[in-house]
Amino acid sequence: GTGGVGDAASTGLPGRFATRTFQSIFPTSLYARSVQVVGNLAYVAEDGPVLQVMDVSNPASPSLVGSLEMLPNSNVGGIHVVGNFAYVAAGSSGLSVIHVSNPALPTQVGSCETPEFATGVQVVGNFAYVTQANTHGDPLLVIDVSNPAAPTLAGTYTSDTPDTAYSVQVVGSYAYVADANTGLLVIDVRNPAAPILAGSLTLGGARGVQVVGNYTYVEGNALYKVDVSNPVSPTLMGSYTQATGTGFQVVGNLAYVSVGTSFVGTGLVGGIGLEV
Repeated sequence: GTGGVGDAASTGLPGRFATRTFQSIFPTSLYARSVQVVGNLAYVAEDGPVLQVMDVSNPASPSLVGSLEMLPNSNVGGIHVVGNFAYVAAGSSGLSVIHVSNPALPTQVGSCETPEFATGVQVVGNFAYVTQANTHGDPLLVIDVSNPAAPTLAGTYTSDTPDTAYSVQVVGSYAYVADANTGLLVIDVRNPAAPILAGSLTLGGARGVQVVGNYTYVEGNALYKVDVSNPVSPTLMGSYTQATGTGFQVVGNLAYVSVGTSFVGTGLVGGIGLEV
């Protein structure tokens, strides 16, 4: 339900928000970093690293179906489920590939070491695009996953300004990367072996990214709306300074922002919905 509606501190964008509440909660033993829902199943990546598979066919009463502990011990970043496989950015463990055709018995089938801490992942076609804490200046890796049992590094984008890249979304020929205080990176990935920078925009504390049409929304010190109709020259359209949190998703003309949780819920707790 809606907990309240009010004005949001914003620049150049509508300023309405509403608080949201959970329909249900499911406690997790470790810190839940990311989640993807496919059909009636929610795939949750926890520190450990651990993959939990939950049945959410009844949103009011989610239940655990299966889990897998991945080694060695590490915090995790993002997760992306494609077909029968879950791809997990497993921190110092690199990229882990989990077979999930039997949700009750997820099984790790492959992995690929990353030079640094793997933070986010998106799979498009035969490639996994992995962000990492790039203290040496490598915010984006391109990994060939055409053979899930033996993923191999295909290419690397190297930056002149080392920072922590947290997440990535690939749309068409470009990978959009949230790269902490470096901001938004737009990387041309038409040649997976040699990704190159197409454009960038300095934003504060960039952690999350979502592309919707000609706009990229970046969650950081604010929720930023960026025009990327010309990927070479991304342009800031506005920001919401109250919309900072641990994750967000844009659906239609609303952005839903979570503000921290130690459990998995089928809704938003302490979260806000914003007109964009």
